[in-house]
Amino acid sequence: MRKIPGMLIIGSTCRNVGKTDLAVRVIRRFQHENIVAVKVTPIFPDRPCPSGEGSCGVCASLTGPYEIERETITEGDKDTQRMLAAGAERAFWVRVKKQDLKEALDKVLQTIGPGRIVVMESCSAREIVEPDLFILVGKAEDCTWKSSAMAVRKYADRFIEAKPGQGAGGTDFGRFTLDEIELSAGRWSMPQRASAIILAGGKSSRMGRDKSLMDVGGRPLISLMVERLRTWFDEVIISSNAPYKYSFLDTRVVVDRQEGQGPLMGMASALEESKTEHNLVLACDIPTVDRALIRRLLLGLKEADVVIPVDGSGRLEPLYAAYRKAVAGKMFQTLMAGRRRIIHAFDGLRVQKVELDRYERLPNLNTPKDWHDWKVGENALHDRL
Repeated sequence: MRKIPGMLIIGSTCRNVGKTDLAVRVIRRFQHENIVAVKVTPIFPDRPCPSGEGSCGVCASLTGPYEIERETITEGDKDTQRMLAAGAERAFWVRVKKQDLKEALDKVLQTIGPGRIVVMESCSAREIVEPDLFILVGKAEDCTWKSSAMAVRKYADRFIEAKPGQGAGGTDFGRFTLDEIELSAGRWSMPQRASAIILAGGKSSRMGRDKSLMDVGGRPLISLMVERLRTWFDEVIISSNAPYKYSFLDTRVVVDRQEGQGPLMGMASALEESKTEHNLVLACDIPTVDRALIRRLLLGLKEADVVIPVDGSGRLEPLYAAYRKAVAGKMFQTLMAGRRRIIHAFDGLRVQKVELDRYERLPNLNTPKDWHDWKVGENALHDRL
């Protein structure tokens, strides 16, 4: 999947829920960034027209595999006209047969040029490209999800509930505000209302050197993890009893309430100091930062105290899991009872297991061989971080 820095994609779960209203508001807010707007309309030759009777002619008028039309008019009700009127530097409408979507996207991105800030309306495009941010707009009720939305829902960085408001473009997006979307140095982000806690207190005895400071392209591993996590979380915390080692990072370091009690004490101490109710805890020797998996874990905290991955063999991974802040108290109680295994603290808690699919792996870097295999594995290094 091709990564497109500087791109924000807005999709919808069903028709007429306000995704263009959201796109227009985003463009208006950030219009000084010379945003390029793109609306993608996929055509499925083997499916009935979604407009039903009295077709708008979009499908019938397409003579080739795709057409890219540049909008030039700012007065009108077409989506591209509205986006251009909101302040987009340029606006394009891409009509494309679904099977030719990749070719059409390559062409429009070539037309736009590299390094541009893009706001795109589409669900199907998310199957082809990976933007900085993907937002799904939908209704909580009375909404039959489109198949295109179902196919990409696991990639959504945020689901925004919408309902009709007053006047043209008056969609009500509930508690969501544009302040939640950030655009900095040409990159979109939408920090999670959660904290990320990196456990860096291990002895690294089998590795023979500090795992958190091992070199990745001239930088310490933990530095890259912090940088990536900061784009999605309200805060990033490092759990370590040697805070001086991380003085080069502008990141809060939390020491254990009592040393020598293992990772459970590190987790409890950091959770106690967290500023948010929802938290992702990950060990520095499990450096994969998988956005889709992280989203699934954090979403599970709506109904659980702990959300933990489980692989195909049934093995739990408590050092790459989501925890409510309130769980810290149960962890301290478990330690006071002389029990130090993390799973011992789960007794009486609402624990939800998330099964990893065959593409999701959480390699644990314990030995020099693990480190070597991870660096030269089949996936590019930048896709792992």
